Amino acid sequence: MNRTVLDLVTVTPNGHLQVRLRREIVEDATGEVQGFAYQRTTIQVGADYNAVLATLNAALAKDSGSTIQDADWQRVRDIATATWTPAVVQAWAALQAAAMK
Repeated sequence: MNRTVLDLVTVTPNGHLQVRLRREIVEDATGEVQGFAYQRTTIQVGADYNAVLATLNAALAKDSGSTIQDADWQRVRDIATATWTPAVVQAWAALQAAAMK
């Protein structure tokens, strides 16, 4: 059996969320983890984190059949809500605008 769990969420200095998933191979009979690999993704400030979840789950389901549970992803939502204040979103937008000049 394969299982994907949210392992770590890190907030970068500019407010992006770095998400680390732990993709596990689990023994069906015992539930013992036989092996694992990490997969990472970054969510930019102000991005639609629910759309990111849908994209990740579609890719994971196709690859291993194991998706991220909504309860795990709720941690990402909570961190984004707490981190992405209007000031952080405005600062990121200003930085992007300046980079485009």
